[in-house]
Amino acid sequence: MSPDFVSQVTLLNSYRQTNRTQGALVRQLFAAELVLLGAHVPELDPVITKCVVQFTQLDPWLDVSGFAESGIADSEDGYTIKYCRTSMPTMDLEIGKVRLVLDSASPWVSGRVMPLRELVTIEITPCVPVSFNHFRATTLWQLQSFLTFATDRSNAVAACHLWFGSAPRPVEALFRHPFRTGERRHEGEMLFRYSNIAEVASTILAKWLSLYKQIAPVLNAIVGVAYERTPLTEAKFLAAVQAAESFHRRLIREVDDHEPHRDRIKRILAAAPSEDRGWLRWRLGRSNELLLRERLGELFNRLGDQFTRRMFFSPERQEREIDEMVEWRNALTHLRAEPSHVDRNLVHIGIAANQLLTALKANILLELGFTVEDLETAFEHNDTYNYFARQHPD
Repeated sequence: MSPDFVSQVTLLNSYRQTNRTQGALVRQLFAAELVLLGAHVPELDPVITKCVVQFTQLDPWLDVSGFAESGIADSEDGYTIKYCRTSMPTMDLEIGKVRLVLDSASPWVSGRVMPLRELVTIEITPCVPVSFNHFRATTLWQLQSFLTFATDRSNAVAACHLWFGSAPRPVEALFRHPFRTGERRHEGEMLFRYSNIAEVASTILAKWLSLYKQIAPVLNAIVGVAYERTPLTEAKFLAAVQAAESFHRRLIREVDDHEPHRDRIKRILAAAPSEDRGWLRWRLGRSNELLLRERLGELFNRLGDQFTRRMFFSPERQEREIDEMVEWRNALTHLRAEPSHVDRNLVHIGIAANQLLTALKANILLELGFTVEDLETAFEHNDTYNYFARQHPD
């Protein structure tokens, strides 16, 4: 191998090297968070000018195809398959210009079967050159989590090519993913597909990026918990409760009205003995905080009676189960519940976690511009939501 060739490959953030012997061969394996292949990158955190990325769930989510548009035409020799390149609109967003790109790709050849292939990617051109580590932690992750949410399934970076400065050729970035990435979501099970938002795709994506500025911890918690294959039931429930409370605080209301509360405290302090006023003032300072059961109740009520009825069967049962959610949150947070008692109620705790996560997803859809009437369509084929419906048939 020539020295010139070696200088064209750079490994970044590689933290372990192991040698494995297989027969007469010794293999060197790198376990890395990130590897950049294809060009020499002098800086540890290079500045990029363009990115083309492919996600595992992008292809099934984008229900647009050049093959579908051209169709299959009869010919004397059999079938003639034509491909018409589809041009997608460019979306001008705060992060830069974003465009969905479709192009034909070489087919896989397997025996007598030759499946047609179409390469679907997202092209991102930042407004200004940006540090790759910053771009990866913000723009790239937010687009990845958007597709995770839309398809309601784990979504990973399948391929990523980056342009650095004026370099004519891109660098391929290889990512390590701590979760399974092979499973693809059936189109009917997604919360929404591109065709559902085609006319307002730019607006929806802009709202998603804006939401990340307001409730990034909530969205990250949902992505981390809802789409993990085997999380602990108790941890999943506690994370769902925390995300629901934070969502309500950040987007709906933090506390009751401040002015009436301050006036109420003044009246109480004026009537109290002077030696007790300091203690009372400290105790009453945050007494206008909403109770957790009030926050959860408002989150569910925003979704409309028709949607929540399939989850709880009746308003009375909804109130009762919300109270149980609060009790379980307190018991698990403060370690008051005996392990044997938790074990006997794991199914119930798991159902409560899924109810909260379903409510959070539906509330996020409302924030993105969907209506209450759209929720039934979005969750029509959702496994978890239909499980609730089977438990409480109309």
